[in-house]
Amino acid sequence: MTPIQEIVLEIYKEVKLICERHNIKYYALGGTLLGAIRHKGFIPWDDDMDMAIPRPDYDRFLTYAKVELPPHLVPKTYLDEKGDSHPMFICIIKNVNTKIELNHASKVEHTSVWLDVFPLDAMPTNDILRTIHKYRLLYERMKIQFSMYEENVHQHRSGRPFYERTLMKFREVTKFGSNWDTYTLMCHIEKTLRTYDYDAQGYMVNMFGAYKFKEMFPKEWFGEGVVMPFEDTEIVCPVHYDQVLTQMYGDYMTPPSEEEKSQQHCMTVVALGDEGKVEG
Repeated sequence: MTPIQEIVLEIYKEVKLICERHNIKYYALGGTLLGAIRHKGFIPWDDDMDMAIPRPDYDRFLTYAKVELPPHLVPKTYLDEKGDSHPMFICIIKNVNTKIELNHASKVEHTSVWLDVFPLDAMPTNDILRTIHKYRLLYERMKIQFSMYEENVHQHRSGRPFYERTLMKFREVTKFGSNWDTYTLMCHIEKTLRTYDYDAQGYMVNMFGAYKFKEMFPKEWFGEGVVMPFEDTEIVCPVHYDQVLTQMYGDYMTPPSEEEKSQQHCMTVVALGDEGKVEG
């Protein structure tokens, strides 16, 4: 593992302890799930971890994480960063003793090594209601992206579909949405995401994942989870991980090209401090 991967893994182990202590259901998702299945650990050229927690457990997790994580591990959501120019809807757990630069977008972002924890929200079992809810959420997410366009360091990420590139170009030219308040919009989309009771519906979505509705799945695909090896520990994966990964990535067992690998997080390490000591 790289030094950054080692730090991310230590964050994960602390999160895992909280989940086990309080019977909180969680799953590996995204690149972490892919790494667990294809590499039994990190994807070698990746540098973060993605965990997903069903909304009812996610709310409990946030409560426990704020009081039970070690002092150098700080959980943040948009609710903790009102007024911030670039709030994150999901829970980001940062090791504040570290300093890194992200150089993969139109501007350099200074931050700390982190782990992502995504909420999984209910989608209606009924096909018609699910389609209506889907487009409502897409519209609200688009408004959030418009409101923080200048600060959104991922706005020039390659591989965006044509309709997204068109919308972003429209935003750039017209400045439409520049006076919208991001915090208010995030509060609104969270209210919308909570429209349907998680336990009563048959589908769920990771709305703020990179793949949008490719990350909407039948709940039965996740089930109670299956434990898989991950580096020197274990992680819970969806029971039907093959269906999940195929929906997200297609032929997920074939590694990407060198060009695609280079588009992963590009981090420059400024300082990697020891626990309890801030470097730099």
